[in-house]
Amino acid sequence: MRLAGPARRTFTFTLCAVALGAAALVVPTSALASGAGRNVAPALRPDAASAIAGYVWSDAGAAESYYSYNSAGGSVTVTPVSTGVYQVDFSGLAGIAGAAVVQVTTYGTSDNCGAAGWGSSGSDLRAIVDCYGITSCALDNSDFDLMVTHPTSAPHGTFDYSFVYMSSSSGNLTSFQYNSAHKKNSVKFLGTGKYQVTLGGPKTSGTHGVVKVTAYGSEGGDCKLVSWHGSAKGEVVDVDCYAVGHIAQDREFIVTYAMTSNLMGENGQTDANAFANGRGGVYQPSVQYDSHHGAHITVVHYSTGSYEVLTPGSEGDAAHWGGDVQVSAVGTSGVHCIVNGWDQELTPAIDVECFDSHGSLANSSFAVEWVVP
Repeated sequence: MRLAGPARRTFTFTLCAVALGAAALVVPTSALASGAGRNVAPALRPDAASAIAGYVWSDAGAAESYYSYNSAGGSVTVTPVSTGVYQVDFSGLAGIAGAAVVQVTTYGTSDNCGAAGWGSSGSDLRAIVDCYGITSCALDNSDFDLMVTHPTSAPHGTFDYSFVYMSSSSGNLTSFQYNSAHKKNSVKFLGTGKYQVTLGGPKTSGTHGVVKVTAYGSEGGDCKLVSWHGSAKGEVVDVDCYAVGHIAQDREFIVTYAMTSNLMGENGQTDANAFANGRGGVYQPSVQYDSHHGAHITVVHYSTGSYEVLTPGSEGDAAHWGGDVQVSAVGTSGVHCIVNGWDQELTPAIDVECFDSHGSLANSSFAVEWVVP
């Protein structure tokens, strides 16, 4: 079934400056407040040996079992803490909290949802998500997709991630990292809000694979994927970060790269990902990957800022799993892309919408991933 997104919201433009949160990866105290979360135990799937991972779609502040996955077979809980602030718990995954990263994609609205912290809570991994209006400094209730992972052995292909905590300096990144080639990840600070992340690896060239970027911190604005390409030192990812109104701003963010793999780095999943940057009304992206032989991806551009991504041949076990979608806008403009629904059937279909910094629909290239057990 197609998941219809909530009504789009608009805001009055207000420029603000909010200080970044305290020490990185500390779960805010407010996140420990009680709330009306839903504890969901997903269907058990044998653990794919390459990673400990999970995902969840938060619908109206609650986890939906069909759209929740925990490789350890434990529960997934989403708890609203306050307006626009959500607590996500993956039961039994505390062991990876000190090395894992999370990725977040807004669902159904033009809001910006990002990671405000993650860490261990008893035996669970707990992540905090903050959602802000795209033209507002105010927190706003929103739905979202969240993914968490840490590999336990080398996934197929190339898989790297970094929490970029050096918001105004350059150097090697040494915590909350993974590199499948066992090389160093580093960041070069290029100027206010501009970063170049190098994920060390073999010499490559051109644009391949898929990248996801998520802003970190408790404030409005976002971090955006500008481009990615191979180099003599490995994969190079350019990222721009900004405050509300597309004003360049130094901030922290999370970046994940996968080639012939998925953004969880977990073998055995059905995956389709692509760089959707074509100009036609209907086209097959030249940069795409499908885990099933003979599968392919087609993008349909319906109207300004409105797209559908079709992944025939990449259906999973639809009787038990709804799958997960992650999206990142690509380019230098202030456009931000969200997922507006998807359909896990014979031909999986993903709706993507993109908005400019004023909250209006706008055309954009984007990177998109579909993954399902």
